[in-house]
Amino acid sequence: MYTNTENFGGNFKNILKEEFKTSRNIVVASGYASADILQEFKTDFIKIAKNGGSAKLLLGMAFYEGLSQTKLDILNSLCIDLNAINKNSGVFVTYTRKYHGKVYHFDTGKTDNIFVGSSNFSSSGTSGNIECTVSVSDEITKKKVKEFLTYLLSKD
Repeated sequence: MYTNTENFGGNFKNILKEEFKTSRNIVVASGYASADILQEFKTDFIKIAKNGGSAKLLLGMAFYEGLSQTKLDILNSLCIDLNAINKNSGVFVTYTRKYHGKVYHFDTGKTDNIFVGSSNFSSSGTSGNIECTVSVSDEITKKKVKEFLTYLLSKD
């Protein structure tokens, strides 16, 4: 469990940094993302794509609540860079329904590390706010979460 407090797992951002280093494929599905966290992890997304993996970022509230010009520019740049490297990578936005969940899937090639909780892909969500994000260990639940992410990323 990661709550961004020392007594309960510490900052989730530290886990993200480690998982990005060891993953072949990633999906980050969050309601929101902050400009600073996008800048911080942009190189990590690109590195995964350059190494032949799939790097996907899905934002669930952007279509409904809008984005600042700064954030839009960062996301457009990231999407263009990822698509140029690997057509299976990119930035995605839900538009048929609001998505407010927070799911992080890291595929290392040997294991699927999945985290679900309240931590948005933002500095406040991964280190500032008190949040609660847990690792999914049950294989049946992992399979269902991966199916859900596929559903979120589908064009339907």
